[in-house]
Amino acid sequence: MKFINPKRIFYFILISKIIIISSLASFSEELKLTIIHTNDTYGRLLAFDVDGTELGGIARRAYVINKIMNENPKNTIVLDAGDALGPYPLSGFDQGKTVIQIMNKIGYSAMTLGNHDFDYGIKPLRERIAEAKFAVLSANTFVKDTGKLLTQGHIILERSGIKIGIIGLTTPTARFRVSPQVQKEVTFSDIYQILKTSVQNLKTEGCNLIIVLSHLGYQSDMEISSQIDGINLIVGGEMRSYEEKLITSFFPADNNKGATLVYCPWFGGYIGRADIFLEKKDDGKFIIKNIEVKKYRLSAEEYPEELIYEHTSEIKNMVDRLQKDYQSKYQGVLGQTAEDIEINSLELIPLIVRKVTKSEIVLLNRGSLKQEIFKGDIKRIQLVESIPYPNQIMIMELSGAQLKNAITYSNAQTNENRKLVFSGIESNGTMINGRQINPDEYYKVATNDFLAYGGDGYDMIASGRKKKNTGIMLQELLSQYIQSLNTKVSTETIKSSLPKHVIKTKFDLELVVEGFTVSQSSKKYTKVNLLQSKSVGNFLYWNLNNGISAFLASPEYYLESGLISKYGRLQYPDMESLEINDSIQGNVIFKLLPGKWKLDPVARLEAENIEISPLDERHVTTQLSFGAEKKTSPNTKTSFGISWRRHHPEKTTQNQLNLDFRTLYQAKIKDISIESELKFFPIFIDSAESSLFSNYITSFVSTFKLPLNEYLYLSANAVIYRETQIGKWAHKFVVSMQARYTWGKKS
Repeated sequence: MKFINPKRIFYFILISKIIIISSLASFSEELKLTIIHTNDTYGRLLAFDVDGTELGGIARRAYVINKIMNENPKNTIVLDAGDALGPYPLSGFDQGKTVIQIMNKIGYSAMTLGNHDFDYGIKPLRERIAEAKFAVLSANTFVKDTGKLLTQGHIILERSGIKIGIIGLTTPTARFRVSPQVQKEVTFSDIYQILKTSVQNLKTEGCNLIIVLSHLGYQSDMEISSQIDGINLIVGGEMRSYEEKLITSFFPADNNKGATLVYCPWFGGYIGRADIFLEKKDDGKFIIKNIEVKKYRLSAEEYPEELIYEHTSEIKNMVDRLQKDYQSKYQGVLGQTAEDIEINSLELIPLIVRKVTKSEIVLLNRGSLKQEIFKGDIKRIQLVESIPYPNQIMIMELSGAQLKNAITYSNAQTNENRKLVFSGIESNGTMINGRQINPDEYYKVATNDFLAYGGDGYDMIASGRKKKNTGIMLQELLSQYIQSLNTKVSTETIKSSLPKHVIKTKFDLELVVEGFTVSQSSKKYTKVNLLQSKSVGNFLYWNLNNGISAFLASPEYYLESGLISKYGRLQYPDMESLEINDSIQGNVIFKLLPGKWKLDPVARLEAENIEISPLDERHVTTQLSFGAEKKTSPNTKTSFGISWRRHHPEKTTQNQLNLDFRTLYQAKIKDISIESELKFFPIFIDSAESSLFSNYITSFVSTFKLPLNEYLYLSANAVIYRETQIGKWAHKFVVSMQARYTWGKKS
């Protein structure tokens, strides 16, 4: 029998163990992939101060990123989640060109487009995309003319055999957050179906890891993580805090189900890092074992200038060159603030716009202004940095209702940048320049083109009328105004220089066709109205009047009362509404005849129930008037009058004081009567509920400075009518035309 040598058995066992260990090692191979990420840097090339600490700066960012990349050079990817190019004024000086050049040098792999990356327009953005040596992504931004993507939607990278699919998404809210010109050129689609399809396609192409570069915001990222399978990591943007403690990461319960969400604070004060540990199986598949995240605070204390500039001198030189050109263009002092006065730009800028444009109201979006404080010299560069966007001033008209809706919408915004900054209107939207807002009246408003076309969701501003683009940028308007001043700037000085009244003029042409029948016997009259039709100003009005008025008269007085029911329609250019008016009227008129002048004191009470779809109002009107009339020739009469009218709608009370002066010419051709009248009368209106008649007259007589709305009418009337008599009934058919010019001023 042959025995096996024990040494051979030992070597056989040893070799077998080595083979088994080697096979096990090939079955389970661990890899680490490092993701370095930034977001919402806003093109901040320079460091900035937060509570006395210097943070950020693109040179410091480049130094730290390079340091991290050296730890895992073959398997590191650098990503940005959008808003990399703007709106910081220095980076905007060359429309983000220097930012892209430095990102190329840092070694970014991909970025997605944020809404601020569109700040300079589509043409410059296309140029930046072409200059980038990394992928610029957005899977939901489409060119309107072609229907194609503005840039690629995703990219596939490979590191140590790991195929990584990266998808870029831009917030769909960019559709009302970019300039009107950009809105004309591109559209931002909803992301759910686009993202779901992109993930499936990348899986089909064999991607082991799916990363979404999301400029959507935390809430939307949470939703897509829970609703769409297959996403491993979401690098998010739309963050609005400097502080690390307010920016959280989210980890799923199982790393292979649901996405991990990572973010950095805005302005580039931090860098994020996610180390993804994967295990490769013998079938080639990778399983995520763990994800570790970390943030680096880019403070001058931890990364001093002498350290970072030693390694990033080329980047520092690029920033210095840009800054030199920028400061050279915007050097100089525009003006000065009054001694010891600080001026908040959020208050100063709307005031200046209101004064220069002579508008009643100014509406600007808070996001277009920075809350810088002017003190001492107002430098040109300071003004540019307070207004980073190239918005143009637009003049338009908004109704009181539209203005109130805009203020209500603004007050409801939780994002401060979407709130309005305004002048001339109260923060509750009920008062305009100290007067009660009238929902139906139109006001002259100055705004920027961003809001005028519905930016930030202000559709009620976009629906305004008579839009006019001045072509003047807000920066330019402010610069010219401050330079033109001979005195130091203060908000109080500007407020006091604003006109106390806004002049309004209007021309109306009114055509009236009406017929009525009168029954008269001695001192009693009965009047039946048949038809009335009017065309006034910018609307058409017609109604059918049915009613009876009774008169009791003598040479000294007559009494009038009546019940009138109207069915009619007002037709505006952009709307129509139905009016039903039930009116009870009562007049007491005394006729006094001293010499050639006829004096007419009148007391009148009128109650109306008006239903105007979709409104419903009830009115009671009382009126006292005094008139004097004199016949100056056989065919002419001259008269003047004064009247006080108190109008009581359901919610407000309005006092009205009228003064009128008129000349009437009368002629008759056969049975056709012709009258022409020239009338001139001012009206003073007080909408305050507490105002009493005695106080009202006292104010008018004693000061001649009424706290009222004032209107001045000059009108010319032409009336042609024909009367026929059938028994006790007199029939009258009237055609009249009135041309009226209104000059008004509102306190």
